Amino acid sequence: MIKPDLPQRWPKSTTINHYAAAVLSVAGAIVAAELITRLLNAEAIASSMLCAVIFAAWVGGFGPALLAIALTLLAFHYYLLPPINSFTWKHDLFAVGISEVPRLILFSITSLVVAFLISAQRKATEELRRSAYDLQVAMGDQKRIEAALLHSEMYLTEAQRLSGTGSFGWNIASGEIVWSDQTFRIFGYEQTTKPTVELIVQRTHPEDRAAVEQTIDRASREGKDFDHEHRLLMPDGSVKYVHALARAVRNASGGIEFVGAVTDATVARETERKLRRSEAYLAEAQRLSHTGSWAWDARRREFVFRSPEAYRMLGLDPDEDAVPQQP
Repeated sequence: MIKPDLPQRWPKSTTINHYAAAVLSVAGAIVAAELITRLLNAEAIASSMLCAVIFAAWVGGFGPALLAIALTLLAFHYYLLPPINSFTWKHDLFAVGISEVPRLILFSITSLVVAFLISAQRKATEELRRSAYDLQVAMGDQKRIEAALLHSEMYLTEAQRLSGTGSFGWNIASGEIVWSDQTFRIFGYEQTTKPTVELIVQRTHPEDRAAVEQTIDRASREGKDFDHEHRLLMPDGSVKYVHALARAVRNASGGIEFVGAVTDATVARETERKLRRSEAYLAEAQRLSHTGSWAWDARRREFVFRSPEAYRMLGLDPDEDAVPQQP
């Protein structure tokens, strides 16, 4: 129950301190004026009171400065009472001559102008200090965000390198294409190269170029997602299989952009080709040796695989005749 009141009490305490400082500054100015008058035989009342107003305005702002002006006018008035130029005890508090009124008015105007200027300068200084602090905090946040973004980019780059998958962006209106580091590696271009549709077509295998150009043209014309696999012919004569997948999104200006990924599928395609070749060799070996193979699922009690030669050994055509899965 006490904690919610603390934020409210602190500003009040600070305001009270500012007004207390204004009172103390006027008291100090009175002491200083009295000492200067007695020790140096000089009239320092105006300068001393003005210094008190300046101090109050700088420490507390325009409100405490107004209090200081009111107190200094009273002190100035008392100082001019007979016997003048002294703060000794005086009985008649309204005995100031008419000749001293302009002096009090001039001091009031000067004090108000000085208090306003000093208060404005104080406010500007505080706002500048606050802005500098906010800027420092914002710069610190920006550095932390940049560090986090750098780490995220590093992790993404490493993940793309390990998975063989790159990312890209394509703005239809401007024709601008953005590639990740891994995409540059997949296409075999230096990162200083500016990606373009022409470069993609140029790197495409001659037998797949027509299909790639058709896919690009349809995507740019219709603004629809595309999923396409084709081959790349690398400068050293090697062939890569790539799988490009992209989604169409609308940017802030309402235009169509494609955001997608391109995967190096060469290893998978080579593995698939080798597996099919091995299956072909096995099938041919079984045909020549009249040996069939099969696999039986004991839990479900059914065949899960029977080789073509196993069908032939039963006098069946593996492409036409259907055999029950259960015996």
